[in-house]
Amino acid sequence: MNRIGRYQIVGELGQGGMGKVFRALDPKLRRVVALKTIRFDLIAEGAGLRGLVERFQLEAQAAAGLNHPNIVTIYDVGEEEGVAYIVMEFVDGQTLRQLTASPGRMDSVHTVRILHDTACALDYAHDMSILHRDVKPGNILVGKNGTAKLADFGIAKINSVTGLTRSGTVLGTLHYIAPEHLKGLTLDKRADQYSLAVVAYEALSGAVPFDAPSPESLMLRVLLEPPTSILEHYSSLPQAVDQVMRTALAKEPSNRYETCVEFVLALADALAISRIELAVRDREFAKCLEDRAWRSASSARDPEGIQAFLEEYPSGVHNGEARQLYERLVSEQAAWDAVRESSAPGPIRDFLARFTNGRFSAEAQALLATLESNRWTDIRNSLDPRDFQTFLSSFPNGQFADLGRQKLKEANQHEREWEESSHSRDVKRVRSFLERYPSSPHKGHATQVIAALEHGEPWGSSLANPEASNELTLIATAASDAAQATPRTPLLPPQRQQAIRDEGAVSTPSGEVFAPVIPAHTPATVPVVQWLSRWKYYLSGCIVLGILAAIMVSVFLKGGTVPPPPMPSAHKFVEPAPLPPPAKITPPDEGAQAGKRKTPDTKPKIDPKEKELKGLQDLFGPTGKKEP
Repeated sequence: MNRIGRYQIVGELGQGGMGKVFRALDPKLRRVVALKTIRFDLIAEGAGLRGLVERFQLEAQAAAGLNHPNIVTIYDVGEEEGVAYIVMEFVDGQTLRQLTASPGRMDSVHTVRILHDTACALDYAHDMSILHRDVKPGNILVGKNGTAKLADFGIAKINSVTGLTRSGTVLGTLHYIAPEHLKGLTLDKRADQYSLAVVAYEALSGAVPFDAPSPESLMLRVLLEPPTSILEHYSSLPQAVDQVMRTALAKEPSNRYETCVEFVLALADALAISRIELAVRDREFAKCLEDRAWRSASSARDPEGIQAFLEEYPSGVHNGEARQLYERLVSEQAAWDAVRESSAPGPIRDFLARFTNGRFSAEAQALLATLESNRWTDIRNSLDPRDFQTFLSSFPNGQFADLGRQKLKEANQHEREWEESSHSRDVKRVRSFLERYPSSPHKGHATQVIAALEHGEPWGSSLANPEASNELTLIATAASDAAQATPRTPLLPPQRQQAIRDEGAVSTPSGEVFAPVIPAHTPATVPVVQWLSRWKYYLSGCIVLGILAAIMVSVFLKGGTVPPPPMPSAHKFVEPAPLPPPAKITPPDEGAQAGKRKTPDTKPKIDPKEKELKGLQDLFGPTGKKEP
């Protein structure tokens, strides 16, 4: 609804015992008011519609005659389209319920000041022959200046009017209702004093004097049992406070204090609070309210709560700190939204390093622990060192880090044993390796090595028979496929499979011998590679010898015999004398020799190699034999 009567609805403030409370605007007087409507769903409790409207009207009549600074003022009352409403003073502040719900205990001086204002309002109403009958923290409004106002005389009873209260219907909250009210006895002002004492008990200790899981058991405790000592809930209070509470909460009204103000003053004396302290307020209390609001907003670590605090206290003492916290919370929210769906531990660890004790630290740590647990479940039975190295780099300080380091040592030991076994060419050693590590990733390769070693000379005698070599390769590959649980199609006929099994070849557990296509560099080709690496040296030697033989044959065919090497000392060759240096040519005079050409030197030049060859022929002759 946007409007009730002439009042424009601005927003909802809460819900009371008789209906909803709205914040509204009075267009005539241009002021903000509180507008309360009746709840028609109370008809289901047995009261007629007209009776509820009459009760609502009585609330307005009872409260409209009260004029006190600690009582909420009534402005108007009316009914429109079946909706009854009452217009009241709007108090800009919080209820005592909201104040006590904030983190930390409220200062006892400020608590007693609020109780004193409420007691003054009650005693004034009692002097006007009006009982409130619904005193509770939600009906005590505390303004920003610290002044408390009592609101919602919703079930007030005027002594002269009894038509609507003879049924003894209890509409108040059970925790705050006096025993005589539960018994249906005649009430007086000390019933409100009992309710105020419960409010004081809760404001000072954070608990109520009577509590139970069900309304029935709660009423029995209120009627029959003494109240729990307030010192059990807050042991720092003086002993005298407990005695004051027991007096105000007495089962018999006659054993209580005479007035509500008398009770509050006795409580102030027990807390060693002077009358002057009760009178001082305003700025000090406003500072107290701001401190409590800041503690509440900062402990919640909610950006919206911090923003609301800044709007309420734009020039407060905590303004700068609040703005910094707001920016940090907004940044943290954005960072968390970016990593909360991540499946990698790195971004989450970076988030925790940046926001160590942040709002989402617990959720981030839980997410990181979940990722670690899932990853550990995947690799805990692995024998590959790389799996554990990656795990430890991702979760160096996780809950499975110690186990990961131990498994890394075991995986490294497994790799060392495989390296030694695979190069030993010892069937027993390889079999021992498989028995120790039945789930090794090298199981298929080890099976192939065993098959190759059991069929022939070391690595390759089976190649002498091409058919046997092919069958051996098929057998080794079949064993590897069986170990890796890879389905294959049997390619060898049943008779040949039986013959191979009779010869002691390796087959699958089901007895089938498979013949899949072997890739070019699979471990099944290891024997062939080993054979080639062994014989390539012999082939190279044969080729070299063949080349040398061809050279010798060629020499014999050309020269008849091979010339012996020259004697190193018997014959020495004399180097030919060097040619004389050319004659120096004097340049002719300028102009005299113009147009003349030099005569070229036509003397033949002797090649040193030809000269050396001629010397050899002179020594040995043209046939290569030395002449006598």
